[in-house]
Amino acid sequence: MTIRVSSKNEVRDKVSQPMEQGSGKIRKEMMRGIKTIQEDFPFLPSTALGIIFNFGSRDEEIPGMTHFIEHTLFKGTRKKTAREISLTAESLGAHIDGFTTREATGLYARCLKDKTKEVLALLFEIVASPLFLEGEVEKEKRVVFQEIREIEEDPEDKVFSILYEGIFPNHPLGQKITGTFETVKGFSREKILNYFQSSYTKERVLLFSIGNFLPTDLSFLSSLNNSSAFLRKREKPNFPQKMVRVERRKELESVYIVIAQPIFVSPHNRYALSVLNTAFGGSLSSRLFQRLREEEGLVYQISSFFDFYSDCALFGIYFVTSQKFSQKALRIIYEVRERCYKDLFSPKEFEVALNLTKSSVILSQESPLHRMFALAKSELLFGETLTLEEVLTNYEKVRLEEVNFLVREVLMPPLVIAAVGSLKEKELESFL
Repeated sequence: MTIRVSSKNEVRDKVSQPMEQGSGKIRKEMMRGIKTIQEDFPFLPSTALGIIFNFGSRDEEIPGMTHFIEHTLFKGTRKKTAREISLTAESLGAHIDGFTTREATGLYARCLKDKTKEVLALLFEIVASPLFLEGEVEKEKRVVFQEIREIEEDPEDKVFSILYEGIFPNHPLGQKITGTFETVKGFSREKILNYFQSSYTKERVLLFSIGNFLPTDLSFLSSLNNSSAFLRKREKPNFPQKMVRVERRKELESVYIVIAQPIFVSPHNRYALSVLNTAFGGSLSSRLFQRLREEEGLVYQISSFFDFYSDCALFGIYFVTSQKFSQKALRIIYEVRERCYKDLFSPKEFEVALNLTKSSVILSQESPLHRMFALAKSELLFGETLTLEEVLTNYEKVRLEEVNFLVREVLMPPLVIAAVGSLKEKELESFL
């Protein structure tokens, strides 16, 4: 998920904007100078909470710093040790964790409704008063080193890492979220604390509560750093010439391949783009899956995908096959693309994809946590907070003609082909 918030404090403590969604409501408020988005689900016994900041790995000067801070936030506060943080959360029946993406970082929790205030207070204590003790920093370096090793060793993680390095060369979007062994090794308590104090500020935070409206007495919200920090202006990427990037691993029997290119479509077209993706390669009935898996038996898994960022978007295809069939699989992928480009989607394909896409949206958002991330993405990336009914209405407005128009905008030859496995770059160069 790539998310971004742009909010600023208001003089008023609360500004409510209620919106109906079924038996629940969504409302936006300013609470203690923090922008909140809350959605009530009276029939659910649990709440999902999120404290999300509008910066990620692309905004940092030292690669891996944001990810490392997310790890070390849980290692002790002015009032609690790392063990006491865990014990407090579990004594409240809560599950807490953090995340780092290219454009956002945050903490989140799941808890029972009657523990919402206590769990939220714990999250704010974690994010407002971490100690970053030198001993904990050194221990966490070893943990992050292991995480880096696992990503390097996992061929699926590695192939996407290679893709981003290729499609965003010499750009923050292309750097590893975890950083490298060299950058992490250079972290000190002083560097971490300075970066934290300048970055984790009230002006950059968005608070989510899904499943329960927040109590009005939340004085601990004021504990967050209130300095007016300067966020570096995001550098818009310049895309490279076509390229193939391969990490050769002779010991692997399978090859992992991802092809992708930037797409230049408006965020308002994202609903039609979702339907296109479902029909082309995002479902079992899609053209890619039916041809390569069901008819040809060349792949175990294959899917298309798209990613929006604050200033660009990507469309790509990921698949796993054997070295023996890698070129044949790519040829057929290109055949499927060219056929779709020529014939477009039929009314029946459109109907199936639209219904499946809407169903997937509904089912994915039955979980309060999934719902929170969906709202976060919509609000922070697109500047909208939409009810589920509004989202489904937007899908109902999508027409076959709109999807088929996007075919010619999206299904273009790839800019980058990335692969991990026992093959050479020259074996793939003809497919650019």
